[in-house]
Amino acid sequence: MERVALRAPISPPVAVCARAAWTRAYEQAGIALSDLSFVETHDCFTIAELIEAKSLDRARNAISGLLALAPEQATVQQADGSWQTVAASSVVIGARVRLRPGERIALDGTVVSGHSSVDQAPITGESLPVEKGPGDNLYAGTINQAGTLEYQVSAGADNTTLARIIHAVEQAQGTRAPTQRIVDRFAAVYTPAVFGIAVLV
Repeated sequence: MERVALRAPISPPVAVCARAAWTRAYEQAGIALSDLSFVETHDCFTIAELIEAKSLDRARNAISGLLALAPEQATVQQADGSWQTVAASSVVIGARVRLRPGERIALDGTVVSGHSSVDQAPITGESLPVEKGPGDNLYAGTINQAGTLEYQVSAGADNTTLARIIHAVEQAQGTRAPTQRIVDRFAAVYTPAVFGIAVLV
C-alpha cells in the first residue's frame, strides 16, 4: 500500500517563533540582546533558510509521489462493445472503464456494475478498504482489491481529485515561497540594524 505524505513548508511565523525562543533563552541566561553579534544573527537566518529549502524539497518529492499514483492507461469500452487499453489522458467523460482486481484506478468515476473493495488510503488516508458497488464514487490513484468493476468516467485526467490535489500543492508552493524569501531578506537587514542601534545606545 502506497501512501504519500504531504508536509507544509515552514512559514515565516514559525521561524519568528524559533528566533523568539532563542531570544528568551538569552534573556534567561542574563545575556543582553545587544551582546548578540551580527554573525550569530546571520547564522540564525541561514538556518531558517535551510529549513525552508528542505521543506520545499519535501513538497516537491510529495508532488512526484502523487503524480506516480495515477496509471497512464485505462481499459475503455469501444463503440462496438470491445475493450481497448488507451491512454488515460485521451479518455472522455462518460466513457465506460473496466477495472480488474489489483489495478490502480486511472480516472474518477461512478461504479455502474460489479462489487469490490477499494483501498483509498493514498488519497483519503482511510486505513481500511471501502466497499464499492453501483452508484459509488471511485477516485484516481486508489487501488481496486478483489472484484471486477466497471465505471463511468466523471472527470478528465486533468480534473480528477488527485489532479486537483497536485495543482493545489503546486500553487501553494509557488505563491508562498517568494513571500517567505522577501520577508527573510527584509528581516536579515532589519534585525542586525536594530541590534546595531541597541549597541550604540
